[in-house]
Amino acid sequence: MREALRAVLLSHNDETAAPAEAAEVIDSAACRARLRLRFNAACGAWLEPEAAGVSAALGRLLAVIERSAAQGTWDRLKACRWHTCEWAFYDHTKNHSGTWCTMDVCGNRAKARAYRERQAGARA
Repeated sequence: MREALRAVLLSHNDETAAPAEAAEVIDSAACRARLRLRFNAACGAWLEPEAAGVSAALGRLLAVIERSAAQGTWDRLKACRWHTCEWAFYDHTKNHSGTWCTMDVCGNRAKARAYRERQAGARA
């Protein structure tokens, strides 16, 4: 489930479709959680898992994802493009262009590498 979610978050970086296998894994977890739409006068509507244990915990996570998608913020949750990191982060940029978990670590590494490659190309 973790790797399936990571694959979806990586797809948010370039707005491509998530791998079909990832969608199948997540859908299967939703089925095991037996998510149910609940209503009350005070809170409105929400999804709640009917399963117990790990399936319920994953169901609560999936309910948060559904709420985020409904609010239009789901595509802002991304995974760092740096291949040794891939941590999840929320893209706070105005134009949705964030690609690294932090500029201090992964962004700095990517920019330093690009600089070294440009310098090597200029010398050649």
